Amino acid sequence: MPFSDHQNEVIITSLYSSSALNFAGALFTIVTYLIFKEARNAGTTLVFYLAISDFTTGFADCILWIFLVDQKENVYCTIQGVIIMYGLCASMLWALFIGVHLFLVLYKEIDIESVNKYKYVFHVIAWGYPLFACLLPLFKNQYTFYNSHGVDTHGAFYQRITGCY
Repeated sequence: MPFSDHQNEVIITSLYSSSALNFAGALFTIVTYLIFKEARNAGTTLVFYLAISDFTTGFADCILWIFLVDQKENVYCTIQGVIIMYGLCASMLWALFIGVHLFLVLYKEIDIESVNKYKYVFHVIAWGYPLFACLLPLFKNQYTFYNSHGVDTHGAFYQRITGCY
């Protein structure tokens, strides 16, 4: 059962509102990290990377609204979907690595310098895996909305997330 026009309007308004807040909060975190150099340490650096991935997601959520493109164009929705999924996956992995970092430092009582040697592994996994995971379906054309008969096979949830109708 499709949503009414009013319900679609409420969904889009809440999507853009929450995305703008996400975008603004991540931007604030990034600017604060860049301005206050004396506050930079291993923990705030991990939060900075988390903010970058959240910034990517917030930007992608608003991309159709910012550039005022047609929301029915599948190419724009596909680009938006890839960027959103990349940002969400990277954000989840950075949150995981913040937890791993806290576990190693606080529970296992490993000194921070020893834990920091894993930062390159964190970067490869947190930026590389989402890139692979989001580009692979793109190359296999799995971000499509409709099958050859025009039937919506798996796009309804995706359309609600991206705001593409």
